Amino acid sequence: VSRWGDPNATKHAPLIHGLTSSSRSWTSIAQGLTAKGYLVIAPDLLGHGCSQRSTDYTLDAFVSALRPLF
Repeated sequence: VSRWGDPNATKHAPLIHGLTSSSRSWTSIAQGLTAKGYLVIAPDLLGHGCSQRSTDYTLDAFVSALRPLF
């Protein structure tokens, strides 16, 4: 999970990357949002970036992996 900004910010921006990318693809967008006072949270989807590999890449599996973050 990549995070940018103040953890105490009252405004949050969850950013979810596409299926051929990772959370780091949001770096420039996240910097702009943090300048406006947002805490930005960008997880890596299953099997992408620094996330765990899986044998289940269904939509339900992605949702289950993301739910604890938000």
